[in-house]
Amino acid sequence: MSKDPETFPMPMDPFESDGVLCYPLPSDLTWNPSYKMFGLRPSESFWRERVPFLRAAGYSLRRRYQPHWYPTWPSQGMESIYFEDSWQNLTHMVIDAYRREDASLVAIKCRPSASVENELAIHRFLSSNELRQDPNNHCAPLLDVFHDPEAWPFETVDNALDFARQTLEAIDFLHAHGVAHRDCSASNIRVDASELYKDRWPHPVLPSMDYSHPWGELPAPSRASAPVRYFLIDFGESTRVPDGYVGQFLVTGDRTIDPELPEVYFDHPYDPFPVDIFLLGNVYKHSLLESYLGLDMIRSLVEAMTRLNPSDRPDIRSALAELGAIYEQSSWITLHSRLWRAEASIIESVARDVPYVASQTLGFARSMLA
Repeated sequence: MSKDPETFPMPMDPFESDGVLCYPLPSDLTWNPSYKMFGLRPSESFWRERVPFLRAAGYSLRRRYQPHWYPTWPSQGMESIYFEDSWQNLTHMVIDAYRREDASLVAIKCRPSASVENELAIHRFLSSNELRQDPNNHCAPLLDVFHDPEAWPFETVDNALDFARQTLEAIDFLHAHGVAHRDCSASNIRVDASELYKDRWPHPVLPSMDYSHPWGELPAPSRASAPVRYFLIDFGESTRVPDGYVGQFLVTGDRTIDPELPEVYFDHPYDPFPVDIFLLGNVYKHSLLESYLGLDMIRSLVEAMTRLNPSDRPDIRSALAELGAIYEQSSWITLHSRLWRAEASIIESVARDVPYVASQTLGFARSMLA
């Protein structure tokens, strides 16, 4: 019998509704108190949202985290403790998983990329083939590393450059009005992707599910199919220059999401505006350059924005101007080139790229003939 939890039978047969595969719900779903006690915790919903990505990477999560799961014990008339799918994961950013490659049980750990570089480098060193042969090495081996996917991953060069353009515009707007955000890391950038969905909404807790049919999967749209709009949130660390203020405006403080920011470690007041430049540059570094291939055209801009000395970084207008020059120097073919994930194999990338290039070429030909 297979140990893969994804092959375990679901409690009830699915049915199709409006082309969406759904699972029938028990009549007492809305009131049974044990659902609240043993239902998915917020940290567990985080993992359920990533089931398709983990499946593609070769890992399966328990039935509890499958998209169509619901509690099974009320219909059986037994205590929930006797049902494996009632057992919660209590370790937040670490979860057990089944590794299909070698049929082994493993743990997957999620860490912010900005704070994991040193830990990852040491763990990779300790997990090298040479050191793993040492009988005295009792360190848990590092089996795999992969980047957490976005709900709507970038598909083309233009998608990525548009993200950079909109976020630079957002900071330009703030700086023009004397406001420094001081915490514009990736977790404080949000996207309105409503244009990607025609008549449906992604569920706010689980974007892969339909808001109107919570037990039906929502097909992932193409990021390049419609424009999206980015927004900055969380102004809790922001600073505004008072009206009529004369002289250099300086601040203090070390609170920020991004521990790579040099100003966090300053023991003297500093200019808050170059902070935003560094933080956005670091977002582009981790979310674009380290995650995708084919974006070398922005590397020099990102390197300038993330210089350790704040006075060596460009101001927001200069950064926007350089990005505008990159746009002007990029051909239509370059802008519409499909992005490859940095960790994707050549075979995977080519397999995805061939049909995409064909569709883009056909679309371009039609626009020329119209």
